[in-house]
Amino acid sequence: MSNKQWEEDDEVEEELDKETIIELKESLMKLIGDFHKMGVAEYIEMVRSPKRMLYVNFLAGLARGLGVVVGATLLGAIFLSILFKMADLNLPLIGEYIARLVRIVKQNL
Repeated sequence: MSNKQWEEDDEVEEELDKETIIELKESLMKLIGDFHKMGVAEYIEMVRSPKRMLYVNFLAGLARGLGVVVGATLLGAIFLSILFKMADLNLPLIGEYIARLVRIVKQNL
């Protein structure tokens, strides 16, 4: 190979290296942006601080518990209102059973 060919090969390699570096830089910037959007830094900071993690998990548990209580209350109220309406209809098969349940519920309220 002549010197001219070596020089051309070196120039092509330099261009490829520059293009590769530019592509890598763009990919890295996109990845950094994605990490920022996902909140990875905040999550890592929380995991490194046990007090903060306990606090956040405690609040999450309170919210879940409150949601369960409110949801169960609403479902219970809907169920009882349906029972009261069914008892008013005097259905022959289940009317007596529902009437007993309604009496028990009214006594305990």
